[in-house]
Amino acid sequence: MTLRRAVILPGVLIVVSIAAIIGVAALSRTDAHQELAAASIGSMQSRSLAWSGVLAAQSQLFASRDRILAGEDPTLVTTWSTSVSGGTGIVRLLPFGDPESETPLYFEFESAKLDANMISEDALSKLDGLGQDLAAKIITARAGGFQCVEAIAAVEGMTDEQLFGPMRDAEGPVARRGLLQSLTTFAFDPNITAGIGESQEAGQPRIPIGTPWSEQFAGVVTQRCGDAAAQALSQIAGGKSSIVLESDLLRALKSKGVPATVWGTVLDTVCVSDDLFRIGKTDINRADASVLALLPGFDEEIASKVVAARAGLPSAKRLDLTWILSEGLLDEERFLQAVDHIAVRSTQFRVRVEAGVRVDDSRDDDNEGQEASAENLDRAVILEAVIDIAGDVARIAYLRDVTHLQSSRRLAREVELREDDESDSDSRGVVIETPSDGSDFDSARMEMESDDSAPDPSLPNVEDTLEEADVRQPQVDESGPPKLMDRRIGRWKAPSRS
Repeated sequence: MTLRRAVILPGVLIVVSIAAIIGVAALSRTDAHQELAAASIGSMQSRSLAWSGVLAAQSQLFASRDRILAGEDPTLVTTWSTSVSGGTGIVRLLPFGDPESETPLYFEFESAKLDANMISEDALSKLDGLGQDLAAKIITARAGGFQCVEAIAAVEGMTDEQLFGPMRDAEGPVARRGLLQSLTTFAFDPNITAGIGESQEAGQPRIPIGTPWSEQFAGVVTQRCGDAAAQALSQIAGGKSSIVLESDLLRALKSKGVPATVWGTVLDTVCVSDDLFRIGKTDINRADASVLALLPGFDEEIASKVVAARAGLPSAKRLDLTWILSEGLLDEERFLQAVDHIAVRSTQFRVRVEAGVRVDDSRDDDNEGQEASAENLDRAVILEAVIDIAGDVARIAYLRDVTHLQSSRRLAREVELREDDESDSDSRGVVIETPSDGSDFDSARMEMESDDSAPDPSLPNVEDTLEEADVRQPQVDESGPPKLMDRRIGRWKAPSRS
């Protein structure tokens, strides 16, 4: 009996030990699942907070729409906080450029850039040292129309540094340099009046030049532009002359003796196409000298003078597109070369929103905003959005998750360098292979459409996004004035209005 017990006891101990091991493993597995679930919930919580920040920025920008259309810059609240499970939810706008600047900029003007679908090959070759060969490849690749600048990454030979700029030494959002600083596909100036001249009313639809001449048309033009311009326009309106571009209109007016002093008022009263929005115009009041120098009619010296001169002009003066002419910065011929490519206001803004949870909730509420702006957040998410307030309904034209963009660039660089070492080839930088729509850069993009297989109504016809094909005479019928068309591109369009 004693021997039997001696044999059974070790067996029982072994069984108990195995059961204990299984129990510990099960508990560890449960803990791991709980941690994973907590991380997933935390990420979703941060994403929801970030999305709310995008919507808050959109709301603020749209509330300032009248001021923005009058040439003013918006002002934004940059930090919000709210109580959430586990702490305090922090939402904040991240600055572009140098975060240590005395006046950090919390948005970028999309119209202060050049349109990637319209820039000439010669001008493109001068951007960030791209060169003629790569510029030619980009021009060929845009035959279908780029829906975002990031789509240029699919062009053979394009590197991440050319697109995004040099990587930063520290972790964090990528500084806006490279092509992303100079190019856009989201620049849309609404065809509504800015209020140029004493008799001009701001916020009114411009009159398409293809509208048949009438007493009402004559009355508006005479009141706003004067008798000489009205008489000249009566011979042009209704398709009586071949007017396709703004430069065509001004040359026709010039041939009829209309002085350049009223050209700005005319351009603020009438429009030359059937577009609700003038697509791809560069804001001369906000673009930097490197961008302005690439516009037709400009050079580096003129661009520098424009940047210096505009700082001393009142906003009302800068609303007149011809101020660069009246200030003697461009002569009439150079202005006529530039006029088809320029605007004086920006209605699209790129913002970066970071959101996460601050676990320590013991800080003084009075200092909450200041402290939140500098601290690290748990499971932070960073969304970048382009907000378009050109229409009568604000919209999110573009949205992507850039939380891990810097880390992914570093990882890709390490892999590329390792492969180069193994093959004894020189390191040339990472060549990014992505679909032409740039979807790899939107790995966590928030889709807002239920049927991805259906055609996206916000995507334009190719003809509507390329230079001169974009502008055409309005279609006039006997039932009334021309119907203006919305040809903006972007992920989400405003709902149609009856």
